[in-house]
Amino acid sequence: MKFERGEIAFQVGINQFSDLTNDEFVKMYLSEPLDLEKEQNIDTCAGPQAKSQTRDKFDWTSSFANPVRDQGKCAASYAFAAAASVENVRWISTGFKTVLSVQQIVDCSESYGN
Repeated sequence: MKFERGEIAFQVGINQFSDLTNDEFVKMYLSEPLDLEKEQNIDTCAGPQAKSQTRDKFDWTSSFANPVRDQGKCAASYAFAAAASVENVRWISTGFKTVLSVQQIVDCSESYGN
């Protein structure tokens, strides 16, 4: 009801997380918070031109993005992010929509301790 009245910007429903408490969800699906004090140059890695070339708003879901993938309990968010980034760059540069294998990225990174 709150969504229909415009009081909140999201709508919830029954899914694989519905029967979990907040503590259970955190323990099963979330990783440790990133310590930003340890990160170096985190706000400058995109380069000085990046800010001038970005839009205020862009709806990726209606244009480029593939459907959201369920990572489940796999601690490989890097692989999901890498695949989505390359998929979207390919779509933007060539017009061809591609779905890459997250599992292949995980398999190839095993020797790096992942």
